[in-house]
Amino acid sequence: MTLTPSVESWSSEVPEQAKQVEAAIPLGRLDKPEDLANAAVWLCSGKAGYITGINLAVDGGQTAQ
Repeated sequence: MTLTPSVESWSSEVPEQAKQVEAAIPLGRLDKPEDLANAAVWLCSGKAGYITGINLAVDGGQTAQ
């Protein structure tokens, strides 16, 4: 779940649910738009130049559980 203005609003309306969601994420926080942007920048960079196909989970470790 990406921390957007609408998610921030939801979090303030139902703080207990928001805490439960965050607790289920191994890194302990929601992802920020910058987290997704950084992954995209890396994929577009020369450092990912030999990657031709990938499923990149930017999810704070949820899929690794």
